[in-house]
This record gives sequence, structure tokens and C-alpha cells, in this order.
Amino acid sequence: MSWLRALRARPRLALGIGVAVVLVVAGVVTAVGLLREPAAPDVSTPEGVAYATGQALSGKDPEKLRTISCDPANFDGDTSASAVAVLEQPDVTIEAHTAGRPAVSGNKATAKLDLTITYQGGTQDVPVTLQLARRGTGWCLADLT
Repeated sequence: MSWLRALRARPRLALGIGVAVVLVVAGVVTAVGLLREPAAPDVSTPEGVAYATGQALSGKDPEKLRTISCDPANFDGDTSASAVAVLEQPDVTIEAHTAGRPAVSGNKATAKLDLTITYQGGTQDVPVTLQLARRGTGWCLADLT
């Protein structure tokens, strides 16, 4: 009980302790939020598939690209194989950004990405068109050109 009387006698001390506790809790919450794995994109929409494609390209992650593909077994077609070949180059960096909203027509959609590819000190901007298709209740990447 004596600590309670001490805090009542010194209101600034109580306020200081309260502020310190709030700051510590806020710091812990922020750290947990920053260290947590980012949520997987929502592939139930064409926008989500376009975003996931951009993440896969920026992260140079061919496996992630295959998981959002409509037909992963047939992913190594002409254009898709060249995309995977670029992703596997160790000295290539890719920044992908969605360019507008996908155009949806029935069970198909077209989305656009703007890529900035850096290779051997040079940078090139490359527009990419994504062909998307409805798969069950979600969408998938049919092709990219």
C-alpha cells in the first residue's frame, strides 16, 4: 500500500510511469506487426491476382508465380518460360507496380503491370499485360506478355 500512497503524493511520477508503460506496449505492438509475415494476396479478385503477380515478379519468386498460374504444369510455355528465366538471373532486380484496374469481361480479365528492370547498371521500363481467368470462386494468371 505504501507505493500507492507514494504515487498519490507524486502525480507527476504516476503520469511518467503511465506514459512509459504506454510507450513500451506501443513499441512491442509495432515490433510484432513489422516482424509478422505479410498476408497472402486475395486471389478471389483480378486485382488480387495482378498484385500477387507483381509481388512474385518483384520478389523474383517463380514458385509464387506458379501458384497463381491457371495451369502450373503448363507454366513453362513460351512467354512464361522467358519470364521465369528473367526471374532466375541473380543480378537482375525488378520493381513491379500495377497500372490501373483490371478490365473484366465475363470470366476473363486483362491487367497491366509496369516493371522497372535493372540489369548490369542499366534500367528499363517494361509494360506487361496479364491475361487472367476465373477459376472456381477465384482468379488465376493465364498468361503474361
